[in-house]
Amino acid sequence: MSHLSDIGFTVKDQPALKELLGRITKVVRQIKTDQGVYLQYEDPSGAELWMFMKDGKIDAIMPYFSGTSSRLIRVIKIEKEKNGMDKGFTGWVVPRDKSEQDYPITFDVPDFYTLPVQQLPKEINVRIAAFADDFRIETMEERIEKAKPGADGKKKGVIAEEAFIPIGQFAAAKDASPSVTASALISGRVLQAEKKTNSFTGEAYLWVYLKTLSAEIDVVCDLKLYSEVPTVGAIVVGTFWLSGKLLP
Repeated sequence: MSHLSDIGFTVKDQPALKELLGRITKVVRQIKTDQGVYLQYEDPSGAELWMFMKDGKIDAIMPYFSGTSSRLIRVIKIEKEKNGMDKGFTGWVVPRDKSEQDYPITFDVPDFYTLPVQQLPKEINVRIAAFADDFRIETMEERIEKAKPGADGKKKGVIAEEAFIPIGQFAAAKDASPSVTASALISGRVLQAEKKTNSFTGEAYLWVYLKTLSAEIDVVCDLKLYSEVPTVGAIVVGTFWLSGKLLP
């Protein structure tokens, strides 16, 4: 899944993607690095599109959303693509006080090669954007029902109101993969929410500022996944791909 539609860049097939890139590359900012050239599009809505060019060809495309979140993460490892290209980091969320807990997190970085060489481990403030693969609101009635034993006497199970499970790390361990994916099962309470409009395409998408386990994150979602604006305090549960930028 490309996750482009989570920020209003819906492309149905390769010709549509080619057409989008043909238009958007006329209004991008170029950032040269030793490894290649980034083409960056920044939308007033917060949506960003990062394209990495090497030898005159676009090698990779990564969306990002520039929101308001900021979280201190103890970065411990660089993650790579199967082709060896650096793509992101794995680390641990650092508790802000004794009421919070640490947990592992993996996130991709859209502007990785613009960063100075990182001496790891290192504590860094990161702005995380969670792109929805699955997004739903769980009502209190649904959560109570899930907590009840079924006909076999077993409970269906209900995720905590604030939870963060780095499922991409578990999948890598199961498959004995050398690299993990930046995916997570997340639940949390809505702090803010609104529909935003991508000014380049005119397409609307959903933005939610979510309070999850020991952190606040920006969540973006294709309106085909969830079309309503959640109320403040509603409980969101879903699976997400994580894209993050290191903050100064």
